[in-house]
Amino acid sequence: MKTSLQAILGFNINANFCLWVLEDNAPAIPFYKKFGFVCNGEKSEEYYKDMQIVDIKMIRKISDLPS
Repeated sequence: MKTSLQAILGFNINANFCLWVLEDNAPAIPFYKKFGFVCNGEKSEEYYKDMQIVDIKMIRKISDLPS
């Protein structure tokens, strides 16, 4: 993950990192937190085959990346 984020910075120094993860994806949220992402409180709700899907937005500040 760290290498990927640094590679993106190599192409665009003004990049901002965000991702969406399923709210009930218990293993994924701590994984992304381990790499400095935090939940910003934004949610997206949609329906697929009569089932509600809720995504939460996680962000990481560029200034938090190691050089």
